[in-house]
Amino acid sequence: MIFQLGRLYFNQGETDKAIIQFQNVLEINPNHLDGLYSMALALEKKGDRAEPWPILKRLWH
Repeated sequence: MIFQLGRLYFNQGETDKAIIQFQNVLEINPNHLDGLYSMALALEKKGDRAEPWPILKRLWH
């Protein structure tokens, strides 16, 4: 449910709210693959070019 709320915010362009929800998802389950990927996308959409990379590397390992 939290993840879906994050996706809803992301799709509506409310990136900051989406990031908060994805953080909540990852606090509950640090290995939530969709949460990790969506967090990286949201950070990149916000203009952060560095922070998404460590998150994406976690997906590849």
